[in-house]
Amino acid sequence: MPARAELSPFGLLVTPAAGEDVSDLAPALLARWVGQHRLVVLRGFRAVSPDCLADCARAFGPLLRWEFGEVYDITGVDPVLFHWDGPFVEQTPSYLLFHCPAAPSAGWAMTFCDTTRLLASLSRAELRRWASVTVTYLGGYGDCVCTAPLVDIHPITGRRILRFQEPHDPGSFTIPLLLEFAGSPDAAALVADIRDRLYDPRFGITHRWQDGDFVLVDNHAVLHRRDALGAATPPPLHRVHIL
Repeated sequence: MPARAELSPFGLLVTPAAGEDVSDLAPALLARWVGQHRLVVLRGFRAVSPDCLADCARAFGPLLRWEFGEVYDITGVDPVLFHWDGPFVEQTPSYLLFHCPAAPSAGWAMTFCDTTRLLASLSRAELRRWASVTVTYLGGYGDCVCTAPLVDIHPITGRRILRFQEPHDPGSFTIPLLLEFAGSPDAAALVADIRDRLYDPRFGITHRWQDGDFVLVDNHAVLHRRDALGAATPPPLHRVHIL
């Protein structure tokens, strides 16, 4: 049985028993852990190939297949702001599985925000105001349009979650992402308030990659961002979307 340790303010760190591979972990056990902790870091397991990563993820549930396949190699060096994955696809992935075969020497830290904790910190009046807002996202990768309530319901747990893609200023980002708000009289103040809370350490945890790390994330409850990587040819970070 692998060893476990709770992370702060949320998350679970799992390390293997002698000779244990990530494929030995029962999908039902992983589902229970991510349901309880929303983020599970698997550290000390043997690194796997992209095909093996897809096989491991497929045991957990069906995979979202993109035009490039099921496993995406994240190699970009630019920072990525807070978002959830899959707003412009037909079915939002329930889980994200990341794998880092070889960690970069610096940069690329990822921060995860537990939006169930964030929303629990709001007063009743604040929650009512946020729940009345709908956001339309324009641009992003693929130059798409998506509309979503700011406060939504988790399709598995039934808990309130925050649906928010942090805007990309066209002057600072190659791929801009613009936001239009319905139900908020002061969108700028609302965005500033959301950003303050997203970066509040009470609700977030920053993961610094080590060789071989796997990270399983509840994509409905958790938003994530990534630091810039100061290298021209970074080692790839693999990602799989589990529906």
